[in-house]
Amino acid sequence: MENVAVAAVSSLEDNATIREYLELRLGPQHILLPIVIPLTVLYVVVFVSGVVGNVTVCLVIARNSHFQTPTNYYLFSLAISDLLILVFGLPNDLKLYWQQYPWRLGEALCRFRALVAEATSYASVLTIVAFTAERYVAIYHPLFLQTTSSLTRAVRIIAIIWVVSLVSAIPFAIYTRVNFVDFPVGSGRVVPESAFCALPMDTTAVSLPLLQCSTFAFFCLPMTVIAVLYLKIGMRLRSQPGPGQQGRHQRRPVHRMLVAVVIAFFVCWAPFHTQRLLVVYVSPTQWTTGLRTLNEVLYYTAGCLYYFSATINPILYSLMSVKYREAFRDALCTLSKNKQRLSAGDFDAGATVVIVGAGHSILDNTRLSTLKPYSIVQRVDTDEANVDTAADIAMRALIIQTVLRVRPNQEPPLTPSMSEADDKEKIPVKEISSSDKSPLPSETVV
Repeated sequence: MENVAVAAVSSLEDNATIREYLELRLGPQHILLPIVIPLTVLYVVVFVSGVVGNVTVCLVIARNSHFQTPTNYYLFSLAISDLLILVFGLPNDLKLYWQQYPWRLGEALCRFRALVAEATSYASVLTIVAFTAERYVAIYHPLFLQTTSSLTRAVRIIAIIWVVSLVSAIPFAIYTRVNFVDFPVGSGRVVPESAFCALPMDTTAVSLPLLQCSTFAFFCLPMTVIAVLYLKIGMRLRSQPGPGQQGRHQRRPVHRMLVAVVIAFFVCWAPFHTQRLLVVYVSPTQWTTGLRTLNEVLYYTAGCLYYFSATINPILYSLMSVKYREAFRDALCTLSKNKQRLSAGDFDAGATVVIVGAGHSILDNTRLSTLKPYSIVQRVDTDEANVDTAADIAMRALIIQTVLRVRPNQEPPLTPSMSEADDKEKIPVKEISSSDKSPLPSETVV
């Protein structure tokens, strides 16, 4: 089989048309209609719902001070990343489904698309790692949250995330270019109709180290960090004594959620990274029919999962949380009608877990094609009976220790739970009538 492609190319050099030669080298110029039409319908639905949903997320967080918490700052950054992916990635990818080559948007837009695709994908991955670390600190080192400003810390971390993402994406923008196929092979006479935007296809000296570093830094390493941190969080919550049978039932959804985070992260990233590495490790003479079929299946599957992930987060909010459903409904009504928004006390941000993946470049039928970021963002929103209650159980021993250190006649300080780090909800230490006390410095007057 390894000599089939070489023999075919030699034969085509003698008697084939340019179109036949390009189809052998680059694959079909037009994908079959039974495939491209369903993909088009799906992509249009995903684009409209994704833009509306993520814009609504941004409006809900930006227009309501009650939603401006560290957790929601991370979600705001993810919504921006989703919007950039949808706006700059999906329309062009949909166009490529209808006509895979030639690339007609020029060298500058080719490089810009590579930069945006990689940067937004990396930002999503680093954001979920930072978000996971925030949850870990809230469980294992809650007093640390009192020594620093949560909002200021979140803003700084998000800024660092985007800077690192942009810097990491620059090599892809530098080496991505408009490539051409020459005909006959080795003649140096390029075929203008063969133009496609990708990393260099004639050598793996550039593409191999770039894709290897990207896979390790933005898949293997984040996957390991997320799995370890969530494992430790689950172990800590499981080890805390709960209020009987009710406590076990309340912690059960938390454990399922933590397992789902790790599994979903792996499932959504593994196909896309497998396809990336398949591109650079399989030489042009090694592409068998089976490998081509596998590559195409990974290509379409990873693409659908990624863009669907960019629109699934607001849908999950509306299905799983009454409070977010009220907030989204209020934001949508504000856009369409001049209705009064819900008061800040009617909803809170809840506790959220996010799963993200990142960007990619593909080789379709032995060609390195446009950089296509694939990932999924899944947010599991739970009410006080789930993550918040479990966090409160984990905090109980620390709260008792804090009270024991309080001097006589001094009000015991309030210790933040995991949910308070995000939503500023207060954990009452003891019941005191309003006539016997004045507001503590840590209390927020609404």
